[in-house]
Amino acid sequence: MLLKQLSMATGGYHAQVSSPGRLPEFFLKVLDNVARMPRLAIGDQQFLVDPGVTEITIFRIISNDEERLELVDPKGKRLSRTNIQPLMRWHTERGYDLLTIKDPQVGRWEFVGGTTDNSRVRVVGDITPSVSGLNGTLFPGELKAFQIELVGDGRRIEDGEFLDLVEVVAVLETPLGERPLLVERLPRGEYKMVLLGLQEQGEHALRISISARTFERELRLPFLVSSPVTLDIRPDGSGATV
Repeated sequence: MLLKQLSMATGGYHAQVSSPGRLPEFFLKVLDNVARMPRLAIGDQQFLVDPGVTEITIFRIISNDEERLELVDPKGKRLSRTNIQPLMRWHTERGYDLLTIKDPQVGRWEFVGGTTDNSRVRVVGDITPSVSGLNGTLFPGELKAFQIELVGDGRRIEDGEFLDLVEVVAVLETPLGERPLLVERLPRGEYKMVLLGLQEQGEHALRISISARTFERELRLPFLVSSPVTLDIRPDGSGATV
């Protein structure tokens, strides 16, 4: 209860973990919320590295050794923790694998076996989306506007001709399903989105896709909708309701 109150007061994110085996999943959500690093889209067990990518970090939650991370690079070479290549850092723990690759080969990479549902490909590159105004905890019914901008060389990209080629799509994930959000491009290169009428309490997430002809980035930002006050009604010793 104390951690919940602290997260509400500071706009942070909190969650209850029912077992130690779910800790990697919780850390993944915290990483999404705090680090807010863009990632590459995964489809059909594959992801595409474009020329603007300087580093990728792959995080994969596993339940047994048969699900350990293995990849095939664009040249067809199979990579695993027993076949470490230069410019790679591989870290293995019970419950997850973590792999960072500097200057990864441009092209299509493929996961070997298993499922990619609990995999993330974090990316560092010449274009980075930055989000402001979205806290880790929101109150039911709260009207919340926030902005996203594209940053290159440490500065916001305001080149209108370049931004005309960029598509920004936002989807809100709620306990009741998904719904698209309206994205408004502002004159100085920022993109504005508004969250309206969030009444259903629980875990939500904002999924943002930023794409052009030569690159694609994704952000997934989890947050909670939670009331700051809870009312507990129960009978007292005499049978009266309090």
